[in-house]
Amino acid sequence: MTIEDTIYYAKRLEELGCAAIDVSGGDHHQMIHQVTPMQLSRGHNVWAAEAIKKAVSIPVFATGSITQPDYAEEILASGKADFISMGRPLLADPYWAKKAMEGHPEDISPCIRCNEGCLDRGNHLGKSINCTMNPTLGFEDALAIRPASNPGKIAVVGGGPAGLKAADTAALRGHDVTLFEKRSLGGYLHEASYPEFKADIRDALKYLVTQVEKHHVHLVEKEATLEDLKGYDAVIVAAGTTPAGLPAPGADRPNVTLALDALKPGGVKPSGEITVIGGGLIGVETAVLFSGEPGCHVNIVEMLPQIMNGCSDCDHIVYSDKIKENGITVYTSSRVTAITDQGVEMEQGGRKITVPADHVFIATGMKPNRSLCQQLEDSGVRVFNVGDSLTPGKIYDAVHTGCKAGLKV
Repeated sequence: MTIEDTIYYAKRLEELGCAAIDVSGGDHHQMIHQVTPMQLSRGHNVWAAEAIKKAVSIPVFATGSITQPDYAEEILASGKADFISMGRPLLADPYWAKKAMEGHPEDISPCIRCNEGCLDRGNHLGKSINCTMNPTLGFEDALAIRPASNPGKIAVVGGGPAGLKAADTAALRGHDVTLFEKRSLGGYLHEASYPEFKADIRDALKYLVTQVEKHHVHLVEKEATLEDLKGYDAVIVAAGTTPAGLPAPGADRPNVTLALDALKPGGVKPSGEITVIGGGLIGVETAVLFSGEPGCHVNIVEMLPQIMNGCSDCDHIVYSDKIKENGITVYTSSRVTAITDQGVEMEQGGRKITVPADHVFIATGMKPNRSLCQQLEDSGVRVFNVGDSLTPGKIYDAVHTGCKAGLKV
């Protein structure tokens, strides 16, 4: 249905007495234009609202990935729409408008357009909706933040999304919270938000860090040891993961890099033939990131029969389009046997294949860092393991397990 068709119907609706028009787009098969994921533009349907507003005199609502107050104000000020209509941002924070009105946009729990809780783990399974950034959605009473009956000293190990959420929740309950982080607050959210097509995650990073700073969580910039954790009433371990690596000859060659090391400022900038080993979310995003660069051709090698296992429906649609559009070559059911001067050697259906590779990125999954948690348990410490150090997962899992641990201590 074209914009010209839509303008025609909008005019007729006005003639028939319609009071206002809310402009959305997409359908189930094109859900990326209906519930726009982070890989597509913010304000995805604003252009259509603007076009319709020029043709009618009744109020027009703009909607679609308008997640931040400053952007909403910009749309109104520029005359592109008369009202802003929101769905997912109000799931992420039902007090969005109140916080914006009172001048505290930094306290808005942001919708990062992941579609994880609202769609993939909710609507698409016929279940109640939830939200990555708002674990209390649907459980506002059961997961309400109430004062701790016995406020104590709590240590949180790891400043990724799980640790940040746990520390903030515990602090809001009145505990004296110390957060240990050896790198920088945010953990792998830094790598996850590096590509411009995942910039929404930067909103989550900024929000989570802002909240622990506002709620007076003490930060210790070092890797926590058993000695450091003595004297605390409870310890929440959010130690994250480390890349699983690749147990194959040649994995230590100078032209071989962990994919995560490429997803950061100053990371490797390869050219020519690039092969990504691993077709999960990290591998596919690495492939998409470099496939758009001039002079690069990218291959993905995956052991399983298909790539993007466990990806959201919207991610699958967007990245499938990008793979086709950017000419990425995909090898599935392929087991890497070695990396050599000639490229990546692999077995596929009984055949041996060599894929040329000037540079190789390894994205073969993550393994949880559980050793500290085990040491604490053996020492008799009251300990909670959360986030990826419990089970490698998504931001949703990190934030939710962190929140629940903060409520339990």
